[in-house]
Amino acid sequence: MGWGAAGTVKVRTLGNHQIDPEALQEAHAEATDQGMEVIAVVGNACTTSTGTFDDLEMLASFAQQNDLWFHVDGAHGAAQIFSERNKVPLKGMERADSVAMDFHKMLGVPALCTGLFYRDSSDAYAAFSQEAAYLYENEQEEWWNLSKRTFECTKRMLSVAVFGIWEAHGHKLWESLVDRLVNRAHTAARAIAQRPQWELFAQPQSNIVCFRLKGADNAALRHAMLEHGPHYIVKTVLNGETWLRCTYQNPLTEDSDIEALLDRLEELAELLVS
Repeated sequence: MGWGAAGTVKVRTLGNHQIDPEALQEAHAEATDQGMEVIAVVGNACTTSTGTFDDLEMLASFAQQNDLWFHVDGAHGAAQIFSERNKVPLKGMERADSVAMDFHKMLGVPALCTGLFYRDSSDAYAAFSQEAAYLYENEQEEWWNLSKRTFECTKRMLSVAVFGIWEAHGHKLWESLVDRLVNRAHTAARAIAQRPQWELFAQPQSNIVCFRLKGADNAALRHAMLEHGPHYIVKTVLNGETWLRCTYQNPLTEDSDIEALLDRLEELAELLVS
C-alpha cells in the first residue's frame, strides 16, 4: 500500500506462531505512544509457513474495542468456511470488516483467483473511489457496475470460474475437497508421529504440515530431495531453524505417497552422513 516497513507493526507470537494477545495490547500501546495512527489489525487464517490460525474472535474484539478496521488474511485457510468439520478455526471471521481468500489454493479453481469480501458492501466503493474524466465519479452502490469496486480498469473475469464450479457442482464439492486436503495433513502428522526420528512442529489446523528430521541438516536434506527426487518438498524457517513443509493440494494424494516421501527423505539423510 506504499507505507513501507515502517508503516506496519509486527506483533510477537506464541510458540505455535499465533498472535500473542498480551503482545498485541503492548504493540498497540507502544505505537500510539510513538504518535502512530493505528488504523487496522490483521489476523492470519492461516499463516503460510505453519498453517496456524490466529484467534480471530480475540482479534475482532480487540479491533472493536479500539475502533480499528479488522482484516482477515484468509488467502489460504478461509476456504475452510465451506467445511462443517474444519471451519472451527475461523470462528470470529464473520466479524471482520474485510476478508481476502484465494479460490485457487484449496478449492481447485484455476490460478489466479482471489476474492476480497467486505462485511459492509459500501466499503468496497469507498476504498476504490477515484476521479478521472473517463471514470464514474458517483459512489452510489450499483452491484452490477464492477468498475466502481476495483482499482483495475482492465481485468480478467476471475469470478466466472468460481461461479461456474459452484453452479455445476454446488458448495458441497468444495466441502469434500477441503475435508480431503486437511485429512491429508492429519494423515501425514500421524505418519510422522509414528517415526521417532521425526519431529512435528504442531498438529495441523489446515492442509499444511511442518516437520523435520531430528539431528539432521534439514536444509541440506531438502536440497538433496530437489536434486535427486523423485519428490518435491519446500521448507520454512521457524525460530531460526529449518523445517520441512508440505502443503497438500492434490486430493489424489494417498497414504502411500506420504509414506514414500518420508522413506525417501530417510534414505537421503543416510547418504548425506555416509
